[in-house]
Amino acid sequence: MTLRTALFIEGIAINVQPDRVIYTTPWYRVDGDGDPTNHFHDRCYQKDTSLHTPDGKPIDAYTLPYVVLNPYIAASLPAVFLGALALVSYKGKTVNAVIGDVGPPHKVGEGSEALARALGIPESSVSGGFDHDPAHPVEWILFPGKPAEVKGIQFALHHL
Repeated sequence: MTLRTALFIEGIAINVQPDRVIYTTPWYRVDGDGDPTNHFHDRCYQKDTSLHTPDGKPIDAYTLPYVVLNPYIAASLPAVFLGALALVSYKGKTVNAVIGDVGPPHKVGEGSEALARALGIPESSVSGGFDHDPAHPVEWILFPGKPAEVKGIQFALHHL
């Protein structure tokens, strides 16, 4: 199957196939939204997330691996994406995550504190992640339309 580039964001090619989206970034940005205690005292913190757990609560960045999707990527997807599976890889380690939030249009995306920790990346939403390491890129593979199961939670797909 041939990759098709849908768009470029921050100089990153976003490749869309009928059943997945693939992109690679030389950085990792940490998101702390939904963390009920705001562990790292993030000034940009938001209590709510676009996706909620089955019991109606915002997903928790501190405990649940999730991906924040750029709104332009979201608009280009052929299927429902909130609650869908994402596989994120860094330095040979791959972690299952859920697509759980939509972020600002000027950023490719972000990953939760729990996802950073699971990948071995500094997890603080204030000082964690990393800015530029082309030798150790992060690969993001998103599966719109395929419900995620992460940490024992089965997510349903939701429209934004």
